[in-house]
Amino acid sequence: MTVFAAGMIQAELKGKSFLCRSAASFVSARIGIIPKSPLLPKDLGINKERNGGLIVVGSYVPKTTKQIEELISQCGRVLRTIEVSVEKVSMKSSEERESEINSAAEMADVLLGAHQDTIIMTSRKLITGKTPSESLEINFKVSSALVEIVRRITAKPRYILAKV
Repeated sequence: MTVFAAGMIQAELKGKSFLCRSAASFVSARIGIIPKSPLLPKDLGINKERNGGLIVVGSYVPKTTKQIEELISQCGRVLRTIEVSVEKVSMKSSEERESEINSAAEMADVLLGAHQDTIIMTSRKLITGKTPSESLEINFKVSSALVEIVRRITAKPRYILAKV
């Protein structure tokens, strides 16, 4: 990717213009961000004596779903999962939305306080609206529900990772 980005810069210096629709790896290469290796628990100062860590996932892209599946397959014995119903937080009554948010936050509080690493994730079924604006509204409701869940958690997580 860096070779392509360098060639693109050379072409731009010669007057060429480009419009790119790309992934994050292209942006990083284009602006010269050097990739870093993933952080390890020791890099974060993680130890077993504090509250559990919190992972929040709302993204529906296939790569994220595969990453979640891999995380659960490798760490499922020590990682607790809370699934938030996309349908309840985006398509149902405000009472059902509120109940789903409260339930997830309360469960996360208990698990984090018991030193359990916890993943809060949306249900994996993609729900779309009839129009692009309806789909955008659903996305907004889901992401705002995840933010609200995290706000309501009173136990201080050892760390927070999020992909919303």
